[in-house]
Amino acid sequence: MRALRVWLLRLAAMFRRRSSDNELGEELETHVQMHISDDVHAGMTEVEARRQALIKLGGIAQTKEMYRARRGLPWLDGMAQDVRYGVRVLRKSTGFTLVAVLTLALGIGVNTAIFTAFDALVLRPRPVKDPERLVSLIRTAPGESSGGLSYPDYIFLRDHNKSFSDLTLFAYGMAVTSSDLPATGPESPSRIAGAVGFRLPQLLEGSAQPIGCDFVSGNYLPTFGATPLLGRILSPEDDQANASPVVLMSGNFWERRFHSDRKVVGSVLHLNGVAFTVIGVTPLNYLAGLPAVPDLWAPVASKVQLGFSAKDFANRRVSAGFVGGRLKPRVPLSDVQAELNVLIAQVRAGHAEATAT
Repeated sequence: MRALRVWLLRLAAMFRRRSSDNELGEELETHVQMHISDDVHAGMTEVEARRQALIKLGGIAQTKEMYRARRGLPWLDGMAQDVRYGVRVLRKSTGFTLVAVLTLALGIGVNTAIFTAFDALVLRPRPVKDPERLVSLIRTAPGESSGGLSYPDYIFLRDHNKSFSDLTLFAYGMAVTSSDLPATGPESPSRIAGAVGFRLPQLLEGSAQPIGCDFVSGNYLPTFGATPLLGRILSPEDDQANASPVVLMSGNFWERRFHSDRKVVGSVLHLNGVAFTVIGVTPLNYLAGLPAVPDLWAPVASKVQLGFSAKDFANRRVSAGFVGGRLKPRVPLSDVQAELNVLIAQVRAGHAEATAT
């Protein structure tokens, strides 16, 4: 308690420095005058007496600094002086100050964003089932950058491999448009319901609005152990060429655009003019294996319904997306690589147009 009291007294002294300095100056001057008076009575001249008095005290300035150090917090006082000096210097050069502040702000912002992404993607484990058994398959070819696989190659590997319990495909996202979206501001539930087709789909006034839609194979979300917040997730049956168009909504998009209205499940969204039924909603910020939370999740097969070329979809030279899978228990990566080499050789032999993988 005594140490705390001393520290608080020193801290308080920093805020009454001017009055303390005045009191200290007056006290020192009193001591000087007393020494001068004694020396003058001893026969010294007044000038010599003052000089001797200052020598005995060790100098006015030095004595003041010594007492300031004892009564305050020198390191904190020094920091405050440095800050005041820096502010004065920066005020003299406004242009430089603005550039420096903007540079620091941009640097801090970029580094924060990078670390946030790195933390989310690398440092923190994904909330998925058995993440240690998940692997990615990357296509490589001489003279080309690595990338995804074509849809026919994915189907062949999925149906013929013995190393994976599931082999999934994440296809490239695309911007789709819909006139069924409510405005971004607060909306009444009845207007939202009419807009997305709780009664019958009704188009709002104005042009269609863009939405980000990512495409996944029907077994993608079950492989990652996804559970819906509302409704159900996409299934392999949804990822068939003759299946009814369905879409899964992310919890972020559902909260942002539909204000968490639970009636969204079963409603209809017209995406690029095609009617898609909303089958469910994922939890907030759910990623599975994606780099970012999409607005909508749709089956890979529905890309053709939304305008993707069916010819390109069947072309082995056109990448359809990134392939990943869940290894079966106790299957080493060396065995996986050996099996994939055999399967890819079979693809090459059967299809001369297929590129190396």
